[in-house]
Amino acid sequence: MDHGKTCDNDYDQDQPNKGVIIARCVNVATTEEVNLIKELRSNVSDLDLSGDFDTDTFYLRWIRAREWQLNRAEEMLRKSIQWRKENDINCIRKWEPECASVPVDYPIEISGFDKIGCPVVIIAFCHWDVRKGVEAGHAQEMIRHIDQALEIFEITMKQRSTPDKPVTQISLIFDMYNLSFWQLASMKTIETILEVVRRYEANHPEILHKAYVVNASRIFNMLFNIVKPFLSPRTLDKVNIYSAQQSQWMPALMKDIEQDQLPKYFGGTAYTAIKAYQDQENSIKIRFGPQVPEHKFTTININPEEKVLLTFDVNVPNTKLVWDFRTDYYDIEFSVYKENLQNEPEVPYDRVSSQMLAIKGEINCKTPGQYIAEFNNTYSEIRRAKTLRYNFKVVEPNSKK
Repeated sequence: MDHGKTCDNDYDQDQPNKGVIIARCVNVATTEEVNLIKELRSNVSDLDLSGDFDTDTFYLRWIRAREWQLNRAEEMLRKSIQWRKENDINCIRKWEPECASVPVDYPIEISGFDKIGCPVVIIAFCHWDVRKGVEAGHAQEMIRHIDQALEIFEITMKQRSTPDKPVTQISLIFDMYNLSFWQLASMKTIETILEVVRRYEANHPEILHKAYVVNASRIFNMLFNIVKPFLSPRTLDKVNIYSAQQSQWMPALMKDIEQDQLPKYFGGTAYTAIKAYQDQENSIKIRFGPQVPEHKFTTININPEEKVLLTFDVNVPNTKLVWDFRTDYYDIEFSVYKENLQNEPEVPYDRVSSQMLAIKGEINCKTPGQYIAEFNNTYSEIRRAKTLRYNFKVVEPNSKK
């Protein structure tokens, strides 16, 4: 099966009558684009945008999404800001579906980061029974689940960005293995899928670096032909489609993504929280490189209205406390503080999207004492237990991790 169009050049020459050079890197603006950014910022000043919503990179995304037509870019941006308000998108990270099975039945995760720093997002569409969810009355929660995931992608990119190297795009892996025609033989299911596509195109312009559609079949081609008219040409240009032959799609993934940033199913060594892939890993005939032994991770359940405290004794100044953890399907509140100094935490209390990606970090413990890592599930309004998989290390100065 032929894969989609890609371009490895840093720049493409646009049509001569526009006189614009299109930077393939979304962070690089041409002289003409700099002027358009200034004008767009002025035109929407009444929206009182600030912070991450008032950067040159942010405005550039909307300008390019509407092919440098300023009036269309402004219209698109205004509609999106209104949509965010109407759907409370700024607070969607804390949203929990009433149907507990939604995150389980429609798994999405960030497995790692590609070679240029873009988050690698895995959408296991082959394990999504969209029609079943729609017919059970969960269509709106499914859509909001994806809205939440897209917002988490945006937040993750901001957290990974530095002033000299902003991260503004993601790499998507869609697994279409064994896609059934039964999914397509339902108008309500198709309408739900198209609504997701519309929301993505209207509210997250230019966040896609590259999409890898793997294990595509004739059934996928039918679905893609339905979806294609709702995708912009700029999005379509980044879609690469591969058949079910691993020899075709695995080298493409390995070219752009390091092995330790992919789950075993895709030829890597990274842990995955997607149960379907965990079940399949033993049957995949791939030789793997070194990986972190499983015994270094501890798995526990945290019940509703419960906190779990992990204590670490630090005896040497400037010792590092290093962590790596994930939760299955639901987020968790996390903080780190020194004993008796809970009001001045080393890591402030925050609900982290550990259901979507591994949370890794470290602090420098400047003074000896007991340090406490806290996982808090008392806020869960729907009273859900959380499964936590964690690994902490205490690394003294001049020692090897």
